[in-house]
Amino acid sequence: MLFPAYPVTEVLPRLCEVLGKHTAAILKAPAGSGKTTLVPLALLNEPWLAGRKILLLEPRRMAARAAAWRMAELLGEQTGETVGYQVRMERCATSKTRILVLTEGLLTRRLLDDPELADVGAILFDEFHERSLQADFGLALALDVRRALRPDLRLLIMSATLHIPDVSRFLGEGTPIVEASGRLYPVETIFLPLRTRFPRLAEQVAAGIRRACAEHDGSILAFLPGEGEIRACAEILSAPHSLPDGVDLRPLYAALPRARQDEALRPCAAGRRKVVLATSIAESSLTIEGISCVVDSGFARVSRFSPATGMSHLETIRISRDRADQRTGRAGRLGNGFCYRLWSEEEDRRLSPVAQPEILSADLADLVLACADWGDSSGKSLPWPTMPPQMAWNQATELLRLLGALDESGSVTPHGHALLRFGMHPRLSHTILSASAQGDGSLHTACLLAAALSEGAGAGLRGSTNAEVLLLELEEGGRDIPPAVRARVRELARLWEQTAARIRTPVAHRENRRCGAGELLAYAYPDRIARRRGLARDQGRYQLFGGRGAKLPPNDGLAQSEWIVVAEIEDSDADGTVRLAAGISAESVLRLYGDSFTKKEVLMWNPRLLRVDVVERECLGAITVRERPLKDPDFEQVLSCLCQGIRTEGIRRLQWSRGACELQARALFLRKWLPEEEIPDLTDEALAADLENWLGSYLYGCTTLAQAAEIDLLPALTARLGAVYPHFDEWAPTHLTVPSGSRIRIDYSSEQPSASVRIQETFGMRETPRVARGKVPVLLQLLSPAQRPVQITSDLASFWREGYQAVRKELRGRYPRHEWPEDPTFAQATRRAKPRGPR
Repeated sequence: MLFPAYPVTEVLPRLCEVLGKHTAAILKAPAGSGKTTLVPLALLNEPWLAGRKILLLEPRRMAARAAAWRMAELLGEQTGETVGYQVRMERCATSKTRILVLTEGLLTRRLLDDPELADVGAILFDEFHERSLQADFGLALALDVRRALRPDLRLLIMSATLHIPDVSRFLGEGTPIVEASGRLYPVETIFLPLRTRFPRLAEQVAAGIRRACAEHDGSILAFLPGEGEIRACAEILSAPHSLPDGVDLRPLYAALPRARQDEALRPCAAGRRKVVLATSIAESSLTIEGISCVVDSGFARVSRFSPATGMSHLETIRISRDRADQRTGRAGRLGNGFCYRLWSEEEDRRLSPVAQPEILSADLADLVLACADWGDSSGKSLPWPTMPPQMAWNQATELLRLLGALDESGSVTPHGHALLRFGMHPRLSHTILSASAQGDGSLHTACLLAAALSEGAGAGLRGSTNAEVLLLELEEGGRDIPPAVRARVRELARLWEQTAARIRTPVAHRENRRCGAGELLAYAYPDRIARRRGLARDQGRYQLFGGRGAKLPPNDGLAQSEWIVVAEIEDSDADGTVRLAAGISAESVLRLYGDSFTKKEVLMWNPRLLRVDVVERECLGAITVRERPLKDPDFEQVLSCLCQGIRTEGIRRLQWSRGACELQARALFLRKWLPEEEIPDLTDEALAADLENWLGSYLYGCTTLAQAAEIDLLPALTARLGAVYPHFDEWAPTHLTVPSGSRIRIDYSSEQPSASVRIQETFGMRETPRVARGKVPVLLQLLSPAQRPVQITSDLASFWREGYQAVRKELRGRYPRHEWPEDPTFAQATRRAKPRGPR
């Protein structure tokens, strides 16, 4: 056939030649080069294909339908003849179909059902630079099939912005590369940094669109992160005089009804142009007629899985260089184009070169279950383009065991095989299968809820965090729902009919009842069952099965529920904010997951009551369901917990009598000055670290800090010092005997031991007393008869010689009735002041 003159057309002969000699190749061709529609048609009659099918993988359903329609048009046929497509819940193909365009996840299902792919000669991976989870997995399976069963199977990787060395690494050294050069037309890039006077991104994009409309003719494609921003931007641009006359506003996102999507893709009526507000689904593969200008917000919304919390959340991220270039290329298909980037040139230089493979940040539950069905439950034998993270893999494995999809050895159970047939996340498939046993009413409700969650319709339907409200809107058809969302509800109803027909089989003892939203979510999210925390200040705060916290928005009616099940949570802080949940009764939790309850003896320190709580606790995951006091607990365990509590509260909360404090100070002093004696360490830190050993026997029978604080520590500290303690009175006496006969207490709490004594009681003392085998002088604080300090000295002999006379003169003036000898070393010391007689 005669192919249109696109950039890829000139390299098609070379590509056919390469695939005739090799079983793998890489095609790099610019956006709009025609690779998606022309390459499959060019390969259709190659001898090595031998009449077998070509599978063309597309990342999105809209792109799959559009590619099939365009190829059929080039052949002059209807879709479903030579060229067909298959997306989830929709197939347009016949026995004559030779080229089947399908979404990436369906290749996985096809390989699991038929690993040999006997009727397939080639698999073409389009837009592989996006590195979606399903594309990586599909390629790993295809490489495994080619290695073991089909060495003749052709694999072709196609992209506009592919990083060739990375792809060559996992396809094999020497893999031929075919490159189509050039873009259809040049595109001028204009940088418009975000302005603070437009606080919302939708306002920034709307301003960029107005400028583009004023400066250029032709239709405009604007990229925004998600449906919410598209709605906001559309509302701004729908205001009177916001856009020039003759401009049609067309949204484009995955949840939009198909008829509205087609409006965005079709050419405009004569004399009119359009502004298409799109998510990243318009980056590649789709042909949007008439576009000559792009306005790029620079952001995209992706789902990120957090191994730390075991949950996925939506995150708005700055796009990478390859995606920015892909978006820019959309403006150069008809003629010279223009791209307004809503960021600065400096920000542009800092863009990451390529997007991170989705497998590094995705929920791997689907992947792990499929790998187990493939016979590789560890995932280590497959030739992955990028290895899946081990932590996320382990968490997915635990979830699948909780759902009953995997056994303890990692093999797929019969229930797991049933889940694989649905093409949904195992959580939602498990919900439908579990609800089917309750009767048609529950099955209908479960299918609607599963469809809404899997298709992303929940955000457009609900104005509440309560999933029960979402279900009522779905079941009632939504009296207050906008027309666009009504169409979405009808699509969900069709999805339910197809799903229900697939599994409607006689079930013994089936009840005919309607499950509530809480029970249905509990089937899907057993690891997100949550119980309200008990304290009044924790109103609206819950403990999740996995251990982390969750909080409801302020004044949310769900806070009245003791138990809830969380379907969506914003993973922004320690306690994630609940976005979609439903209440569930304690009886339902017990009925559904009573077998998962565990009993364990728990000894823990209660920081509020300052005591050891000894209980038998019944738990569902990290949630305490009930507990009762435990009689006759093990003493060693209680002691360990009590000591840990004392460490937490601080060892100074114990009873430190004067004697205990003095003994500790003497021990620390001697440990410093007599290291050869190896005095045990009595610092607070050392005592706290070794509480069990030196205080344990004294704590027998204690379970509270108050009881422990009744114990005088002096005997325990004395025992800890052991054989060195009898020498303490010799090395560090508690008192000093002065010439007057008084016993003066020595204070060891400071750097140098000290004693306070009236100066008159030291008359006759020639040298300063010393301790620690004479190594350290005692610092003497000499007091007046009124107990006021008059001199501090550690060299008494020097004081008598050099300082005493000045002090004597002053004291004689103040206390004239007392004796103040000229030579205090020979004077008789007195305990009390002896007044002198009258002059």
